[in-house]
Amino acid sequence: MPASVPSRSLHTLWAAAALLLLAAPAAAERDGSYGYFRVIEGSATVTQAGSGTRAAAELNQPVLAGDRLWVPRNGRLEVVLSDGNLLRVDGDTELLFERLADSPDSDDRQTVLRLLDGNIQLEVRRGGGEPPRIDTPNATVYVQEEGSYRIGTGDEEWTEVVVREGYAEVVTERGSAVVRDDEQAWVDGVRDPRVDVQDAGARDALERWAGRLDDEYDSDGDGDRYAYLDPDLRYQGSSLHRYGSWVNYNHSWVWRPRVAVGWRPYHYGRWAYTPAGYFWVTSEPWGWVPYHYGTWDYVPAYGWLWYPGRTFAPAWVYWYWGSSHIGWCPVGYYTHWYNRGWGGGFRHGVYGWVGGDWGHFGDWNFVPYNHFGRRDLHRWARAGRDLRDTRPGGLGRGILTTDTRSLTPDRLGDPRGAQEILRRRDVTPRGAAGDLPDVTPFIERRNELPPEVRRRVIAERPGDAPEDSPLRPRIAIDRRDGGSSGASEGPRAIGGDSPRAVPARPDRPATDAGGEAWRVRPRDRGEGGASDAPRAVPARPARPPE
Repeated sequence: MPASVPSRSLHTLWAAAALLLLAAPAAAERDGSYGYFRVIEGSATVTQAGSGTRAAAELNQPVLAGDRLWVPRNGRLEVVLSDGNLLRVDGDTELLFERLADSPDSDDRQTVLRLLDGNIQLEVRRGGGEPPRIDTPNATVYVQEEGSYRIGTGDEEWTEVVVREGYAEVVTERGSAVVRDDEQAWVDGVRDPRVDVQDAGARDALERWAGRLDDEYDSDGDGDRYAYLDPDLRYQGSSLHRYGSWVNYNHSWVWRPRVAVGWRPYHYGRWAYTPAGYFWVTSEPWGWVPYHYGTWDYVPAYGWLWYPGRTFAPAWVYWYWGSSHIGWCPVGYYTHWYNRGWGGGFRHGVYGWVGGDWGHFGDWNFVPYNHFGRRDLHRWARAGRDLRDTRPGGLGRGILTTDTRSLTPDRLGDPRGAQEILRRRDVTPRGAAGDLPDVTPFIERRNELPPEVRRRVIAERPGDAPEDSPLRPRIAIDRRDGGSSGASEGPRAIGGDSPRAVPARPDRPATDAGGEAWRVRPRDRGEGGASDAPRAVPARPARPPE
């Protein structure tokens, strides 16, 4: 028989400890992010919170509080939770993500999972908040510290709790019991259930599968393969070396994907709405970290390069919301350009009106409003340079923003209504009420920005440009005209092939603006290169190193 303790003892102690944590400095806390499906074997189904929509689970899909997951027989998946812990889910399992700690949607400090049926393994890898809680039909499991835990339940009458490392409290209507390293508890019955604690048995198939995932991570982590990632992101980004190379460009280590000529970021995948804004669900297996942390910039002779970061966003892009099309482009394409002459931050929010020559939007993705929510978005999205010949007259006037939280899917049927929502969303002081300036010179990447445009793009208030985010870039710049940062030392690669040259994309000549201006030095963008680059294809993994 297990050693029983009063049902509220350990939980009361833990609650007191949680209050101390709440009062402690938050310096060690990381930025909130969504959890996501990292590995899916077989299939799985998600009933989404709020809408009740039921659909197949996708790799890199965000997990929101209230989502309900069903994994059929012969399926398995891994979820990286928003609190940084790992959840492995077996076949024939159904669970509800009741609360998710560190999610952008709430202030919850504890993850609560309701296991309705089936078998899960939980790897608790970090502290900083309350450890997760797992509810089953006849028990509640309070994880007490970092470690490895497996919980199974069935027929609404039994629960099994296996602790490989760490310890947990199992609470029932009858009382509670402590389960420590290499022990397992069996809870039998719903009314007046009995709890037996004994030595843990052999690892089951789910635990062995989880062990293989851990071994794969340990293998991927050899050497310098993920040395340039933030420590909190190394598990999520551990496979980057299979799909590209780390390159030293202008004294910054950046990642270059191994993709076809003409490929561009934020193209293969779909947009999903979340309370934090539109979220990029990429179909590229390596895409979680590069699309939600750091940003991309296009560099002649290298192609698109990813600059690592540690601040999360549903997507680090600038948005164009017009009367017929929606467009997007990586934030770094502009912040890296202007940061050469000024080291401050760039605003988060509504900037103003943009439009005009398609040449200024050559590296943007565009899609008609009625195709924006499609899962096969790459079939409909086109680069600005490809639309130049099919849509004469240039791009119509639209609003440039980084904030899409107010543009819920039900509002996308009325483009002008979406623009009006963005106009009301703008909170920056300006001349006439409800009026937005034209910030097209920012999109044109002029050598000089008019003062009214500069006022719109510069971050002036705390929180407008989060630290360690693409809106406050901190990169070494190659000033080829004699600047202080020195000349580029050329590419060096780690964990893959040397960079393959791609055609340069010439920029439109800069246009000077009169009056007080924000001056930047032009970057050498190279010459030549066809404007009609081949359409991108999904990245293929490189052969793993021997």
